[in-house]
Amino acid sequence: MIASILPVALIVDQPDWLTPLERDRRDRLRCDDARAAYVAAHVLARIVAGRLLGEDPAWLVLRQRCEDCGGIDHGQPWILGHDIHISLSHTHGLVAAAAATDRCGIDVEVVGRPIPARALTSDERDWVAGRREPMRAATLLWTRKEALAKAGGLPLATALATDVRGERQGEWQGAGHIASWRTCPAP
Repeated sequence: MIASILPVALIVDQPDWLTPLERDRRDRLRCDDARAAYVAAHVLARIVAGRLLGEDPAWLVLRQRCEDCGGIDHGQPWILGHDIHISLSHTHGLVAAAAATDRCGIDVEVVGRPIPARALTSDERDWVAGRREPMRAATLLWTRKEALAKAGGLPLATALATDVRGERQGEWQGAGHIASWRTCPAP
């Protein structure tokens, strides 16, 4: 797997890399920051996929397909003509993307944004309450759940009910899915 997390400002705006469908979706976003994050995430997804494939990212076509409704303007991203998996995420000023030969999930969050209590199991809430930096601990768990949902195709409700407190890096098995994670500090 190849993954990267970067500030939005470091991704040079490359709208000519976007497909007409991506440009249309970008243009429907109301906020300049949201449009910039959308473009940066889609460009970064091509960059990491290009590294994985050994191809020029400018020529890669990113598509999306929703497993629930079949829509093609949202849902699981993939690269046209290649059997690789893509995951992308963006939040206030940061974007993340991953490309792999197996399912993968990536999420990026800013520490300090409130995490809904229902997003954590009761054991996780107790664990967070006992941490020296509870907001950082809650964000870590929420980020893992989002990435797990993306990687496993799990419904978010299932991921929310899954305890992801494992602190060591490496493999973890839960809900019939295997995930490995690495916590990366923001750049």
